[in-house]
Amino acid sequence: MKVSVEWLREFVDIDIGITELACKLTDQGVSVEGVEKVGKDYILDLEITPNRPDLLSVFGIAREIKAMLQKDIKKNPFKITEEVQSNGSDIIVEIEDYSDCPRYTGCSVENIEVRTSPDWLRQRLEVMGVRSLNNIVDVTNYVLLEMGQPLHAFDAECIKGRRINVRRAKDDESIITLDGLTRKLDRDLLVIADSKKPIALAGIMGDEESEIKNNTKHIFIESAYFNPTLIRRGARRLNLSTESSFRFERKADIHALIPALLRARELIIKFCGGIMKGGVTDIYKKQEVETEKVTFSIKWLNDFLGSNFSREEIIEPLTLLDLNVKGDTSLEVEVPSFRRDLDIKEDIAEEVIRMVGFDSIPMRSTIVFEKVGSLPHSSLKIGKIKEYLVSRGYDEVVNVSFISSDELKPFKMGIKPIAIQNPITSNLTHMRSTLIVGLLKTVKRNMNIGSRDMRFFELGNVFIQNQTSGKVEEPLKIAGVITGKVKNQDWRGENRTFDYYDLKGDIEGLFSFVNINDNRFEKIKGELSLLEEGSDIYIEKEKVGFVGSISAEISDYFDISKKVLLFEIELAPLLNRISFDYNFKDLPRYPAVLRDLCLLVPGNVTHQQIEDIIRKSGKGLVEKIQLFDTYYNNKITRGLRSLTYSLTFRSDSGTLNDEKVNATVDEILKELDEGLGINLRGEK
Repeated sequence: MKVSVEWLREFVDIDIGITELACKLTDQGVSVEGVEKVGKDYILDLEITPNRPDLLSVFGIAREIKAMLQKDIKKNPFKITEEVQSNGSDIIVEIEDYSDCPRYTGCSVENIEVRTSPDWLRQRLEVMGVRSLNNIVDVTNYVLLEMGQPLHAFDAECIKGRRINVRRAKDDESIITLDGLTRKLDRDLLVIADSKKPIALAGIMGDEESEIKNNTKHIFIESAYFNPTLIRRGARRLNLSTESSFRFERKADIHALIPALLRARELIIKFCGGIMKGGVTDIYKKQEVETEKVTFSIKWLNDFLGSNFSREEIIEPLTLLDLNVKGDTSLEVEVPSFRRDLDIKEDIAEEVIRMVGFDSIPMRSTIVFEKVGSLPHSSLKIGKIKEYLVSRGYDEVVNVSFISSDELKPFKMGIKPIAIQNPITSNLTHMRSTLIVGLLKTVKRNMNIGSRDMRFFELGNVFIQNQTSGKVEEPLKIAGVITGKVKNQDWRGENRTFDYYDLKGDIEGLFSFVNINDNRFEKIKGELSLLEEGSDIYIEKEKVGFVGSISAEISDYFDISKKVLLFEIELAPLLNRISFDYNFKDLPRYPAVLRDLCLLVPGNVTHQQIEDIIRKSGKGLVEKIQLFDTYYNNKITRGLRSLTYSLTFRSDSGTLNDEKVNATVDEILKELDEGLGINLRGEK
């Protein structure tokens, strides 16, 4: 927000230099982003945080400077010195729903003359970034900048039926706004309507027909309070942000409506002539609003801040901020309506310390932590999983949780994505049911900028509707992709591309890292168009995910020319089983015995099946199983595969002899033959 220093001086004496003023405001929490000299004036460019709508006006900044410099306010536009005529204007106002519009005020002025504003008024608006239009519109903008309350002036002759209705729009209605665009409306938008049609988007922008024109003679000035959420939603839906909507979204001061209306009426009559017709319309369902009160003890505040302030040192800065303070050791602060950000005692403590300065708190020689926070155990486990993948060369990515429904069609996963009622863009219309879509899009983007070798992972929620209960479930998953070469241009010549076993090895390493030993990989069951080849991942008997290379159909859809391998795993089964309680064993005291088995294996038998039988039949003596050679020749192996295993046998109770090892090997071969039809090569 830009603010004129000369305008500020109308409300408060500023007896320090511009540089010092900018520094003091920044130290007090009103950040000055820049200072520009315009003629004899200085323009401060301020960054106002969303919780301080009271600072979105010249008087609001002046009030802050008054407290900072311990000065008095010269004049207060919010103090009403006249008796307000409450008999209402000649325009009848109705409110359809008070939750949409809790308060609406207005007045009529007739016999006005629309012309160019005085030079000083136009210049004051222009240095603050507002274009001058005519004296009526300029006055409403001037009051908005001065007091922070948005106003709108209607050409009263264009209000059909001399009636205003604050209501939701109808689905078949439209409006041509002041920017010349025709906008279709629906029930989610709040409008100001006459007896026939909408004449303004409430809190956002008026329409062309009721705007102030050169021949306008009779106007109706609106000063209202609208539901902030409704205005924010409407502005974003229409992609239409204005000075008014910006303030309404941040919850304007509901008690500022009448003062701002009277200030605008005063200036309009002064610059435009005319007389007020009727009184002031003020429709306010809840006339009496309880003052917000915050209670705390002086001891609590000092303990919270680490300070040693006296009662006077606490009350003085709060009083300068126009907060009414009562009490002795226990204080009660009455919060004015323009400070909606002050709700709890911590907010009051923050006001005290920013006014007196952080330097006023003495340094302590020792720091005592009464309460030490810690991350949830599940977060620590997730952190360990991320650490492992990063150590393996993966980069973490974060994608939005929205996708288009078309992006899931090639996967044929049988999951119907959940549609979003109010999508932010036309290509992000559904909640993601898998992390794979976002990762593949990330791979494509990186390929487009020249990246070749990639390892990415993402951890996040997916959204699936339970077919039985109809409720939306949000399981946490982790997924990863790899593509390119293992070691590009390695001096040892190891420049092969990633394959299935590289990714499978990373997952096995993850399970080992988190002490999940009962895991296995089985050939994918059923049809899954996502993968060309791959495996289902199991922990004990529970399927938790899959791993493999993407199919040509998926590659074509995402326009990826390279081979891509991926995995996706549900995290809940992992988090329930993860353990970092490591059990250490003594180094082996007895020697190992090695045996090699060259087996003829049918084509439908997997390595996992062979390993399971070897371990089961080994009766605890098999320490290690290693497949070190594969061979296939239809003439020699008669359509079977030749797999050669190296088995390591060891006992913890004594040295194994050949008789014991041979008997164990015979038992293994027997079980392999009976269970899987596997025989020693050359035996049959």
